[in-house]
Amino acid sequence: MKHFFTFILALLIWAPSFAQEEKKIPEIPEPVTTKKDTSEVTMNGKKIIIITDQSTKGDKVETNTRVVSVFSSGRNRVWQGFEIGFTGVSYFESFNTDIPPGMQFFDPIESNSINWSINPFELDVRIANEYVKFSTGLGYTAKNFSLANNYLLTKGSDGVTSGYQDSTRTLTRNRFRTGYITVPAMLFFNTDKDPSKAFRIGAGVVAGVKIFEAYRLKHWDNGHKTREKYNGGYNANPFLLDMRAVVGYGSVNLYATYSMQSLFNKDFGPQVYPFTIGIAFVNIY
Repeated sequence: MKHFFTFILALLIWAPSFAQEEKKIPEIPEPVTTKKDTSEVTMNGKKIIIITDQSTKGDKVETNTRVVSVFSSGRNRVWQGFEIGFTGVSYFESFNTDIPPGMQFFDPIESNSINWSINPFELDVRIANEYVKFSTGLGYTAKNFSLANNYLLTKGSDGVTSGYQDSTRTLTRNRFRTGYITVPAMLFFNTDKDPSKAFRIGAGVVAGVKIFEAYRLKHWDNGHKTREKYNGGYNANPFLLDMRAVVGYGSVNLYATYSMQSLFNKDFGPQVYPFTIGIAFVNIY
């Protein structure tokens, strides 16, 4: 019995020391250091920002490089690209396409009045990553108004642009054209960071400065095809200010514009307000 108690006492003394030997001491993690390096490169007049993140853990070094540019690919776009649409006019500031008396000389044929634009540059600001953005840029827009009813545009002795119906000849072309350098200011929303999968809506304004106005006629005269060209002098408004709305998916947008001011100077031409509905192919790649 004495030997039994001696064995139990020895076991109680030995067991804690065994437990202490088996207890593991936690390892101290190796420190991780992070270094960020930013450099800028200018290529073809475009600034490209290169951000390099370098993390070190012991002997292991990980490097992650990102390229950021306001002109870089893979961004949701709402302006940069090419667009084409059909143009008509409203005869009042509030949208109304009914022709008032005395305005028959400026009645565009919408199906033959083409508005087209080339927008080579877009600069956007990310408000909420690629989901909410503000966009501006630079573009060129040409508006063509093919006029109906065999009316001719003319400028009277009082300097006012009007029109009259010519019964002596049949016009095969009767087109008034304007061209503008344009700058947009738009806010738009995207459903996806990937522009090829994003559904988007946007709205804003487009301002522009007129760089030309022209009037083109084509008709038959004594069996000969005759062309007439007149550049300038028809009192077209020197500035453009359009409201603009966009809805699209991927690289294709549908757009609509409505002018906030008349195509012609007030009191010096017909007070007409152009609108356009068209399709745009934007550069997202």
